[in-house]
Amino acid sequence: MPDKKRILLIGSSVMELSLNMYRLPEAGERLTDDGGVAYLPGGADIYTAAALSRLGASCTFCSRLGADFHGQRLFEFYKSCGIDTSYMKVDRDYSTGLSVCLKEGNEPARTLYYPGANEHLTAENVAEAFDSQPAALVIGHSVPFATRLSAMKLASERGIPIFMSADGLADSTDTDLLPTADVLYLDDADVFALTGLHAGGISTSLQAAARLGKKIASRYLIIRLGSRGTFLYHGTRYDQIPPYGTAKRTPDMTGIDECFTAALVLSHMTDPSSIQRSIAFASAASALAVTKGGGWTSFPTAQELSAYLAK
Repeated sequence: MPDKKRILLIGSSVMELSLNMYRLPEAGERLTDDGGVAYLPGGADIYTAAALSRLGASCTFCSRLGADFHGQRLFEFYKSCGIDTSYMKVDRDYSTGLSVCLKEGNEPARTLYYPGANEHLTAENVAEAFDSQPAALVIGHSVPFATRLSAMKLASERGIPIFMSADGLADSTDTDLLPTADVLYLDDADVFALTGLHAGGISTSLQAAARLGKKIASRYLIIRLGSRGTFLYHGTRYDQIPPYGTAKRTPDMTGIDECFTAALVLSHMTDPSSIQRSIAFASAASALAVTKGGGWTSFPTAQELSAYLAK
């Protein structure tokens, strides 16, 4: 297993309001339902930070919270997970980010996102967070472009490896300004938003990778394909890496991709000689999380993952 590493995660803090109902009300209709209502820490970056901490990393999370009840709850959650909140900022002008997840029967969820304070994370906030002396930089979701650019420049100047989500870059026309990322990771939705292609088979994945390479510079391009495994593009070469084991997808896949990301970062930091090995390690971590049912409580500890791999 990887040694303990200090990782700086720049990302969004989001409280998720989950509403379950048998059907959505019509316009003007009042509908009574007992499907359930819950406020939970949500958002990809929260799950990535929690997964890093569970795997034994020292994760410093640089984000922005509103001075409200949701912000307080998220702050307490971060502390309970062992996440370093030294560079978490409180915004007294904007509320904590909110995601509203509407689940109608067995239909796919509908989601509304209100970024709130997340849109106001600044380059100054990021520069201060680099005082934590990180061994790696992870740039998460919905990070303002200027803030992302500043963080990547600081990491590049200091020789710190950069792991970056492509989320939020589809609307940017200045991606050519970004320094080269060591690892750029996407899912099929990100690929389609950036290229207009779906990463279906090898052929379309290669076409998408070629288009992405012209937009965003990276040493390794990783496309997560769910049950089909992972597509890796590096230079002029590619690999299709199958999923680990035979774990089936569970009804709750919350945080599974973020568990993959956390394990990938830790493994590649420890041994950058084989990105394929790091992807296999990350696939094992997410496969173990799947067997436990999804959500942040399913993220494996370093000891659990070692035992799983030993089997």
